[in-house]
Amino acid sequence: LVRQAGADPRKHFFSGYLKDEAATEHAWRGGWFHTGDAMRRGGDGNMYFVDRRKNIIRRSGENIAALEVEAALAGHPAIAAVAVIAAPDDTRDEEVMACVVPVAGGAGGTGGAARDAATAASIQAWCQERLAYFKAPGWVLFIDALPVTATNKVQKAKLSDFGTDPLAHPHCFDLRANKRRVQAPAPVKSARSKRTNYDGVVIAVPVTIPYARYSVRSAHWWLARALGELLRQSGIAKDDLDGLAVSSFTLAPDSAIGLTQQLGVSPRWLDHIPLGGASGVVALRRAARAVQAGDARYVACVSGDTNHVDSFRLTLANFSQFARDAVYPYGAGGPNASFAFLTQYAMRTQGVTREDFGKLCVAQRANALRFEHALFKKPLTLDDYMNARPVATPLALFDCVMPCAGADAFMVMREEDAVAQGLKYAHIKGTIERHNAFAHDPVQYRAGWALDSDDLYAQAGVGPDGIDCVQAYDDYPVITLMQLEDLGFCAKGEGAALIRANTFTHDGTLPLNTSGGQLSVGQAGAAGGFLGN
Repeated sequence: LVRQAGADPRKHFFSGYLKDEAATEHAWRGGWFHTGDAMRRGGDGNMYFVDRRKNIIRRSGENIAALEVEAALAGHPAIAAVAVIAAPDDTRDEEVMACVVPVAGGAGGTGGAARDAATAASIQAWCQERLAYFKAPGWVLFIDALPVTATNKVQKAKLSDFGTDPLAHPHCFDLRANKRRVQAPAPVKSARSKRTNYDGVVIAVPVTIPYARYSVRSAHWWLARALGELLRQSGIAKDDLDGLAVSSFTLAPDSAIGLTQQLGVSPRWLDHIPLGGASGVVALRRAARAVQAGDARYVACVSGDTNHVDSFRLTLANFSQFARDAVYPYGAGGPNASFAFLTQYAMRTQGVTREDFGKLCVAQRANALRFEHALFKKPLTLDDYMNARPVATPLALFDCVMPCAGADAFMVMREEDAVAQGLKYAHIKGTIERHNAFAHDPVQYRAGWALDSDDLYAQAGVGPDGIDCVQAYDDYPVITLMQLEDLGFCAKGEGAALIRANTFTHDGTLPLNTSGGQLSVGQAGAAGGFLGN
């Protein structure tokens, strides 16, 4: 409801609906203009558009925006066009109905989408993978075309008859029985992975070269410091080092080969892994396979970057041509705006609040206070988080990592070699690597973990319930939330409940990023992907 302050509530508003005084008075009933929009107030105090009220479906007390369901369904390969309406339901008041125009066939009527129960079920399943289960259509109706106005706007009023008596239509399918809350995966006990395990290969000698907010040193200097510390702590001679994995953005124009010349090493196995946040895990799994295959005995995995006053801006400008070209038309020149969009989407569709994201940040800061290398040494309260300087709505200062300079590293070797060197070590139970997963999703709300987590747990012989702590990549809290869901610590869409049920501190439930993570230690470029290893 809106109105002009003062004596004349209609001042500066439109004069009325053309030749429809009754509609005008109805819209202005009570001295307020009823826009017909459904809004919600976010944790930041701002108002967010949800949908037109006539497009809101009320199912079992849940408000479902037809626009959101339509957006999720739009990418289904069998759908040419779709409109979502409310169908009356004796049990739940209203049910979601998807009116689908299937993809047409080619010449001779072949190659089109079938109007059958299997296609309808795939449409429902597609939606359940992307939204909370209750938002998926309980009815799927196949029609020849959507009724539209002269301006191509769908006339949903003309579709309402379909919802009144769905079973009267031959190509309508009742899928309500399939709408059930998806439970988090049970611990994996007997499942077997088809991948070769990592028996006998271990990770040892975790090293952090203390971070600095800015540095005049080059990336080469930071990487050399990390390698030197690895060799010192491990007792391995430089000439015995026969494997090297390097991750860095600011090493350019040099590559890993150029770095070997700088460092004076001659590895027989070498990998350059400029994969940002994935670099740590990818370096670990590739190095482990190299040791397992006998291609190297000792592999040093090093990652580091410098941070001059302007180097972060230059890194962003050259980080990804694809990402740059995708966001520039929207006026965004860096990750803050992109991740603000993902954060806002999670808040709108999953009921996550700024307070929920703030809880993750506050917990990680508490963890960071125990880590000597963390750049942030001051406790963070939820009030601090909520009242921080805005960056890109709904993101504020403490949602964003602080760029810095630094390096991290570790060694990969066989267990007997670690024992011989007198080193502490950890076994590698399982790894996965996946790139460009779910490329057709219109909005990123999941990633490769969702595709391969079952295989990961099968390798390890344990499920989410058997995990004691989680070290997640955390350039923004929404990515941490995505990982917790995709890795099965809760069902998709139930991350808010998981956050509210746990403390995430080192001494509480589900300890998360016990070093403080990048949000409280700092992001030393590609080294951020090593932090916590």
